[in-house]
Amino acid sequence: MIDLRAPISEKLASRENNLNALRLIAAVLVVFSHSYALSGNIELEPIGRLLHIFDGGALAVIAFFFLSGYLISSSWASTPHFPSFMAKRALRILPGLAVVAAISALVLGPIASSLDINHYFSSGQALRYIRDNVNVLSLKTNTLPGLFENLPLPHAVNGSLWTLKVEFLVYIAIGVIGATCLLPTEGKGWRGILFSTVMLYLAVRMITVAKAEFDSWNTGLELFSCQLIAVFMLGASVYTVRHWIPRSGLLVTGLIGFTYLFRETSLFLLFIYLSYGYFLLFIATSSFHLLGKRTRVNDYSFGVYIYAFPIQQIVVTLVPGISPVSLFLFALPIVTLFAIASWHFIEKPCLGFKGFLWS
Repeated sequence: MIDLRAPISEKLASRENNLNALRLIAAVLVVFSHSYALSGNIELEPIGRLLHIFDGGALAVIAFFFLSGYLISSSWASTPHFPSFMAKRALRILPGLAVVAAISALVLGPIASSLDINHYFSSGQALRYIRDNVNVLSLKTNTLPGLFENLPLPHAVNGSLWTLKVEFLVYIAIGVIGATCLLPTEGKGWRGILFSTVMLYLAVRMITVAKAEFDSWNTGLELFSCQLIAVFMLGASVYTVRHWIPRSGLLVTGLIGFTYLFRETSLFLLFIYLSYGYFLLFIATSSFHLLGKRTRVNDYSFGVYIYAFPIQQIVVTLVPGISPVSLFLFALPIVTLFAIASWHFIEKPCLGFKGFLWS
C-alpha cells in the first residue's frame, strides 16, 4: 500500500506504482498519433489540432524521456559502475531492437517488397539495415529495397526508432556524469541540489535555443531531439531532489498556473515540461492501479513502440485508403501480441543475464 503523504521518492521506490502503465499508455498514444501520419491524414491528428505545439506522438515521447531521466538516474544509483550500468542499458534495448530489425529485414522485407527475393538481397541493404539498427548510435538506415514504396509515408520501415539513438546518448551522459561523481546516489546532500541546478540550467538553455529557432516541435528532428534531452535532464534533476518533492494535487495546480503565466515567454516550454512531468509522477504514485496489476510486473511498452510502425505500414499496404481510426483499431491488437511476445520471450529473458555480467 502506498502512503500518499510520503514524498514521491518512497512511492516510486515501491513496485506498487503506475510507471509501467504510464509508459504503455504513452506507447499506445504513439500508435494512435502515427495512425494519422501513416494513413496520410496528419493534419487531422486531434491532439495536435487541440494543442498546436504537440501532437500525441510528441506528448508520448516527452513522457518517455522525462520518466527515463528519473528512472535511469535511479538505475545509476543502484549500479554506480559505468561498464555494469551501460551493460544494463544495452540489455534493456538491444535484444528487442535486434529482433525487430531482423524480422523487418529478413521476413517482412522479402514478403512485402516489390522486388523478387534475389534482387531484394543482392544489394546488401537488408543486412545493412540490421547492422545499422543494432548499432543504436547509428540508426541511419530506415529503408529496405522495394518496401513501402507507394504509401502516404513512402519507404519508411520503422520511423519510431530514431528516438532510441537520442535515449542511448543520454544514458551514456548519465553514466559519464555518475562516473565523475557529479551525480549523487544517496541522501539529501548538497551535490543533489548542485546537480539538479546544473541540469535545470542546461535544460533551460536547450529549450530556449530550440524555441528561438522554431515555434513547433515538428519542424526538425534535431531540435526536437534537443528538447527531449532537456526533458530527460529535468527528469534526472527531479530524481536528485526526490526526497524533498511531495505528492500534491496543489502543486500540480500551481505548476499549471505558472505555465499559463509564462505562456508568452521563452520559459513557456520549460514550465510545460515541468508541469507535465510532475503530473506524470503524480499519476505514477497513485494508489489506483491504472491498468491493473499485470502491468506493474510486465513492461510491454517497448515492444509496442518498436513493432507498431512497420505493422501499421503493412496494414496501410493491405488496406489502401484506410482511415486513421480504423488503422489504429486494426493494428493495435496485432502490435499488442508482438509486444507481449517480445517481452516474455526476448526482453525479460535477456534482462535475466544482468546478474551474470557483474555478479
